[in-house]
Amino acid sequence: MKKLILTIAMVAGLALVGLTGCKKSEAPVTQTVDTTRVEAAFASAQGNQKTLVDKAVAAIKAGDYPAAIASLKSAMASGRIAPEQQDVLNATIKQLETKINEALGEAGKAAEKAGTDLKNAISK
Repeated sequence: MKKLILTIAMVAGLALVGLTGCKKSEAPVTQTVDTTRVEAAFASAQGNQKTLVDKAVAAIKAGDYPAAIASLKSAMASGRIAPEQQDVLNATIKQLETKINEALGEAGKAAEKAGTDLKNAISK
């Protein structure tokens, strides 16, 4: 029984080392979402709408895309918006959703590779 537990622990340890020790570092994709159109479209906005857009821009620059989308959607719902402003908000939200989907796709690929590596390490 002790030998079985020791063997399982060794395999798990080797798998962990194999997954973390041999990983090559890849440069992250640094394509960013352009905030200049949003900032220009709402430069003269006031009150809550301006606060929400500023909050969204800060979230975009920090890479917190879900928070940015929430703020932009709140800004759209907060009052009267010119058609041009609505177009800018919709385009920015679409860019953010695309970035989120790209990140999810990359995370899925990484998880699949980790699962395959673990499976291969265990079968050896």
